[in-house]
Amino acid sequence: MNKIKHYLLLFPMLALFGGCTTLKLEVAQPAVSTDTYPNAKVVNTSLKLVDKRATKKLDTTIGNGIVEVFLQDNNKPLEVFSYIQKATYKELAARGLSITNSQGGNTAYINVATIKTHRANGFSPFVGMTLLEAVVETPNGMSRIAAFNKRGKVPVWSINEVVEPAINQPLSLLVKEFVAKLNQTVYGGSFTDSKVDELSREIDTNIHDPLVYLTVYELGFSNNPRAIEKLSELANHSDEYIRIAAISGLGTLKAESKTNILVNILNTASTWQDRAMAIKSLGDIGTTESLEVLKNERKRILALKSKESEWSNEIISLYL
Repeated sequence: MNKIKHYLLLFPMLALFGGCTTLKLEVAQPAVSTDTYPNAKVVNTSLKLVDKRATKKLDTTIGNGIVEVFLQDNNKPLEVFSYIQKATYKELAARGLSITNSQGGNTAYINVATIKTHRANGFSPFVGMTLLEAVVETPNGMSRIAAFNKRGKVPVWSINEVVEPAINQPLSLLVKEFVAKLNQTVYGGSFTDSKVDELSREIDTNIHDPLVYLTVYELGFSNNPRAIEKLSELANHSDEYIRIAAISGLGTLKAESKTNILVNILNTASTWQDRAMAIKSLGDIGTTESLEVLKNERKRILALKSKESEWSNEIISLYL
């Protein structure tokens, strides 16, 4: 009898860790931010998001590796553009930017908007990565906005354990980064110095909290250069998600003075996620020097045949 119980307990684990699995996972709507941009200059309150993606087929996300994933929104296949569109206006309002979805003002053309999932084997993390690239048209010209983030989770008892860390959090961060960069590009709002200092203290106080990395991202979304030194310090942190959030923030803040730090991470980091976030941040900084680094990195990785080089090239393609 004990043997039978043992095998009955084993079967769910075999289903979780072995073979190819097809999953339907329900996404959540992103929670909106609580910190505003008090000094934003909203000259035109109209912003139209336009879907310009090359592929507009069913947006159901297909995973790579041993898990095939179908993302759902209210039990229907997730339509990524509509999801991002709805969440963007909610996040803009939460940031204190009363922007309406209408024509006649600024326009953001969404060229890339996707979430990729991957799991190499039954003992590796289930990874969720979001990528976005848009061109914003304003009376002052055209500007490119890109966003990327990555999260992962090794499920222990159920694959549903991955939904919040590897699906919902990356989608939420994608929207927040997009809105932060819309603000930076179009509205110019920023957190006050006191708010940046408050966030820095909050990070120090809660440095062992597994969700403190979200506060590190918030520093990057501040559009206040006062946050750069704190992010530079955290870019060497031992915790993976604090570290990559800090690396990301240096790019979001266009910290040109930290280009050498990002190049060093790209060239020497032992983990792909650090190198990938350095790529993203060098693209965000967008100087001739930083983009030349990306061009050289693309030449290097094109000769490699690996999943990581493929992903790196996708990030570089958001900027070049």
